[in-house]
Amino acid sequence: MQISCVYKKLHYSLRMMSHSSIPTTYAQWKHCITVKCGIQLTRPYVTARIATLSEQNSAENRSFRSLYGEQHYQSVKRWFAQALEELDRSAS
Repeated sequence: MQISCVYKKLHYSLRMMSHSSIPTTYAQWKHCITVKCGIQLTRPYVTARIATLSEQNSAENRSFRSLYGEQHYQSVKRWFAQALEELDRSAS
């Protein structure tokens, strides 16, 4: 899996090396974020990303969807929600 990540101001972006390098499961996505990118899925980071991803018509999200497609955009939103659920379970 060839993925490079760019991290800027609570934003990550996958630079596509090949079609197969885009995560298709939560486990792959989490590995990309936490291992390849070295980003900790903390509550502040995850909630900030959920808020940003909720602004469907923002320039950032339009760009993301044009690069990776609506299906991947929806998957990433679900994966951040799942990460938040994991954080909630670990806190209780």
